[in-house]
Amino acid sequence: MSYPNINLGRNIVKSYNVFSGNTLLKTINITGNNVTAIEDYTFSGCTSLTSITSDATKPPTIYENTFYGVDRSIPVNVPCCFMNDYKTKWNSAAFTNYQSIEDICDSSSCGDAIKDIAVQKIQIYPNPAKDEIFIKSDSPIKKVEIYSLTSALLLSDNDFNGKITVSTLLKGIYLVKVYTDKCLTISKIVKE
Repeated sequence: MSYPNINLGRNIVKSYNVFSGNTLLKTINITGNNVTAIEDYTFSGCTSLTSITSDATKPPTIYENTFYGVDRSIPVNVPCCFMNDYKTKWNSAAFTNYQSIEDICDSSSCGDAIKDIAVQKIQIYPNPAKDEIFIKSDSPIKKVEIYSLTSALLLSDNDFNGKITVSTLLKGIYLVKVYTDKCLTISKIVKE
């Protein structure tokens, strides 16, 4: 049986060339990090394939012939922070058109958990703070979250109006996630 779209959420193992020759297949979506490998010849001969999209932050292992006969110039959409990982790990497939999935790229997944807020054009003040912090951005702010250093969500404001009350927080260091329509910035604040 042939399907035009396939969503993978787990490994394809011991299924040698399971989708091979599916000329109706247009898209492949890989969801999450549970897909760690796609065996040789699994998608060989899928000549109508128009795109591959993966939101996995760990590129699954593919083999030299996993995509045998597939057009290597089709878009391969991957998280922007992990594009180089895909290019390196998927070198055997020799895809040439990697594209970024911008909404998956955030500073925490890029391994740069604390961003320089000046680069993102976001201002958080006062820092250290007592009762409130104010946040200004060149882009509209959609949401603000405050986390402990152990990644526990402590405060969230989905209708941000320029300030957030931090008076209930204990003295210490916290991470502030600021979501705009262009990026996610994570900054450190000190609560006095």
